[in-house]
Amino acid sequence: MQIPKDCVEICLEQAKMGATEVCVYKQQEIWRILVPSAFHFLDEVRDHVNEFYALRSDVDVIAMAVHELVANAIEHGNCANSTKFVHLHLSEDSVSVEDEGRGFDWQSRTMNGVSLDLDSERGRGLAMVQLMSGTLVFNESGNRIILLLS
Repeated sequence: MQIPKDCVEICLEQAKMGATEVCVYKQQEIWRILVPSAFHFLDEVRDHVNEFYALRSDVDVIAMAVHELVANAIEHGNCANSTKFVHLHLSEDSVSVEDEGRGFDWQSRTMNGVSLDLDSERGRGLAMVQLMSGTLVFNESGNRIILLLS
């Protein structure tokens, strides 16, 4: 299920005018969040994640993982293009983060497992997310990642 069209249209119209906001569509056990590609929205995303997973003992770990995934989607997927959005779906057992970019070759990055290279300036985000939370699932093109929660 997608975010209702009117929510997307409102966000897109506001983006054209320069006044963007995070759109949240709450439907019982699933929340759909449309995040403009700007880093200053990360705090608001964290607040929504904390609210949704408030009863879980690992809410802080989930919030850190989602923060990293959304930041990666903004920076690498959407290239911080303010006309693009990150699509975040929260459910009891998973978090899905999808950008509007071309994706990346996740198979080559994950073939031997994601590794944490402390000497590298890049590539630590996915390793940290996997260490924090466990199972990551990518779509074929590499522009959507699903974090499976235990």
